[in-house]
Amino acid sequence: MESREEYITNHAHEKISINPEWSEPKYTCPKCGGDVRKNLVTVFTSYPPKYLYRCDECDYEEYMEI
Repeated sequence: MESREEYITNHAHEKISINPEWSEPKYTCPKCGGDVRKNLVTVFTSYPPKYLYRCDECDYEEYMEI
């Protein structure tokens, strides 16, 4: 297992989400190529329920059932 210092050195280039409201990147944005994350707090009360996905770079939004 890596030490704390090794982990920071080896993974410093990765974006780390410190906001518990948004997930880790789920897929690449179809508009700009940025990271799209799922909102973990808000669930829309449609049937079936839908979740908000938003791009980190261009704020592209999409609502999906998964």
